[in-house]
Amino acid sequence: MAVDQIRITSGMTVISSEGSPAGTIKETRANDFLLDRPLAPDIYLFYTTAQSLEGETVTLNISDSQIDDLGWVVDPPATDPVKPPEGH
Repeated sequence: MAVDQIRITSGMTVISSEGSPAGTIKETRANDFLLDRPLAPDIYLFYTTAQSLEGETVTLNISDSQIDDLGWVVDPPATDPVKPPEGH
């Protein structure tokens, strides 16, 4: 189940699908959020990577190893390349 992106805010804790701490949300935007990672470069992730939200914790639907593969260190494209456009 996708998480309502309006409920995701800066300062929330983020954990991977494996339950490992991934970082903290530094910034939210229209299509993505910036994940502040303590020992790695900050990375943009699309809201589609958020599996659930409980309190102030966002759980991702991707593993630790997938975060680097699916995130963007620079500004990502305007739309999620993994998610098909609405109406298709």
